[in-house]
Amino acid sequence: MHSVFLIDDEAYVIELLQRLIDWKAHGMEIVGCAGDGITALSDVERLRPDIVITDIRMPGLDGLELIQRIRAFKDDTAFIIISGHKHFEYAQTAIGCGVKGYLLKPLRAQDLLDALGPILAQHETSQQEISRIEANNEELLRAKAKMHQLFLERAAGGRVGLPAEIAQLNSEYLLGLMPGRFLMAILKLDHKKPDFVFPDHLTRQVEEATLEALTPITNTALCLTAGKKTIVFLNYPEEARADIEKAFQQIVDAVMLQAEKFEQIRFTACLGTEQQDPGQIAASYQDAYRALQQRIAAKQSGVVPAPPTYDAAAAVAAHFSEGKKAKLAQDIDQGNLDELAPDALQVFAGAEAEGGYPPAFWWEAYLSLYGYVLKLVQPLGVATDEELALGALRLKLEDAQSAPMLRAAFEDALRKTLDQQKEAFATPENLAVSIAKKYIAAHYQDRITLSDIAGIVYLNPVYFSILFKRECGMNFVDYVNRYRIDMSKALLKDVKRSMAEIAKACGFSSTKYYSKIFKKTTGLTPSEYRIRHHR
Repeated sequence: MHSVFLIDDEAYVIELLQRLIDWKAHGMEIVGCAGDGITALSDVERLRPDIVITDIRMPGLDGLELIQRIRAFKDDTAFIIISGHKHFEYAQTAIGCGVKGYLLKPLRAQDLLDALGPILAQHETSQQEISRIEANNEELLRAKAKMHQLFLERAAGGRVGLPAEIAQLNSEYLLGLMPGRFLMAILKLDHKKPDFVFPDHLTRQVEEATLEALTPITNTALCLTAGKKTIVFLNYPEEARADIEKAFQQIVDAVMLQAEKFEQIRFTACLGTEQQDPGQIAASYQDAYRALQQRIAAKQSGVVPAPPTYDAAAAVAAHFSEGKKAKLAQDIDQGNLDELAPDALQVFAGAEAEGGYPPAFWWEAYLSLYGYVLKLVQPLGVATDEELALGALRLKLEDAQSAPMLRAAFEDALRKTLDQQKEAFATPENLAVSIAKKYIAAHYQDRITLSDIAGIVYLNPVYFSILFKRECGMNFVDYVNRYRIDMSKALLKDVKRSMAEIAKACGFSSTKYYSKIFKKTTGLTPSEYRIRHHR
């Protein structure tokens, strides 16, 4: 609805204008009237109408001067002049002021509509252009937010190398980075109960407090919240270095002020190392992640800097000997699934007895041991996505706040994995399906048909097909394809292998068919999966 303001020193003219046409029917609304130029100027400045219809001669301030004064604070207002004087110089002066219409008294409805028509058409065109620009801006903002998220994911993932040049980073990820310092941090909400669900307003407060504290002292401040963890990226001038840690303490204080109504909540700002080289942004995140691990030792809210570099993998390898690995493998070979869990829990008993190992050691210990167990049980026939399973354990470890909680998270993941394997052998009715799964695990690289498997378990192919689908929740072909896809994921992480090699190694008849099944199963193409997960 377009807003209209009427000005005339004769009250009957104002009244005539109000009744001359059906304003609302033509998409307009009269928002105000005035009888002199001085009053009109004040009201127009307050109401900001789209259209002003004014007499040309009024006391205090004539129409032409009024137009010039209004133009000074609202240059997009459209003006129509009304006059009882048939003098060309008025019309000429009015046109010079950008007036859109010039009407003579006595007024007629059609003359008024004729004067308003072009104005309304121009307003409609302008509004469409404004809407188009706003839509483009919104699309740009969405694209920018998406690229910023991708940048943070890649910096945190460390699997895809980020460009080492500021110009290229700015171009690829729509950033506005400048020479200076680069730092990543992880903000972590914790609760004594790992399954505690944090209220939305508290997780929002983390980002709000972060941007409020850091935006004024940085060139770029980005946040990405995923559950209880917020990833932060900063680019700031060298002179702001001294203020950064103070700002993080300010963030912790602001969030804890909001969280004080809840019991047993802890909030930690885990800082990475400051980098001068933009090519080291991912390294700063890895240092922030080590600070996240180290926060267990802090045991209270606050700012935790990255601890000294520690070779956790080497320390773990010293305890996870080949003899211990062989014992776990023997449990699998002999079908002693019940022995596997206690034997696995004894692998690092010596380190537990010694004590003094940093949290990073236990992180690496439990992930390495769990990954080894997953590989051991894979041939039993229950296809497990190793990447997802390890990712789920990693999230549990992130929520742990003590060494016993780290161990409990590992024990829970180990128990669930072994229970899943045991279920495959739970009843005699499953025996044929269990044999089939074992055969698939051993021969997935070869050609496998339902008839072949049915012959191995001495069942009619039709009956076996029904039995398999009932027990597994999917038909035989889909299961085989899914198992092969799961096996191919590990191979995709090695960029030296071609897609054709991987497809053949996993039993697919062609690269095209492999890509089709991979996309259907995972929602990604093999190439997209490789980009996200390659070593």
